[in-house]
Amino acid sequence: HQAAELYLVCMVMGGVFERHPNLRLGILEYGTMWVGPCVERMDSWVDFMAKVGNTYSMKPSETMRRNVRVGPFWHENIAQAIDRYGMPEIYTFSTDYPHLEGSKDPIGRFRKKIAPLGPEYEQKFFIENAKLLFPHLT
Repeated sequence: HQAAELYLVCMVMGGVFERHPNLRLGILEYGTMWVGPCVERMDSWVDFMAKVGNTYSMKPSETMRRNVRVGPFWHENIAQAIDRYGMPEIYTFSTDYPHLEGSKDPIGRFRKKIAPLGPEYEQKFFIENAKLLFPHLT
């Protein structure tokens, strides 16, 4: 995930999404357990930068919600990540079926992983959150 993380940090902290607010980024095939800590560090850095006069129009966590979607692996604990870091709208269904990391039943496995988030989150995870990446389908 290090390459994807570095790319994301450069885009967010470099102000790419501020200059291009309609730009969308999907990060797939890297897992997601690194995303929360990464965004937490960026938010902290933005807070620090404001103390020395460098400001951003949005916190990185807000930019992520507006512009970025990530696809978890089926074995990751999405509910725990959302509980720790928030940003439920950034997680979206993706699969590499029939490869190992796609599993034999990706939809069923993801349903089990997101069940603690309640039945309304299933619609968001499988459909609504991905609409950011596919605006022509909405």
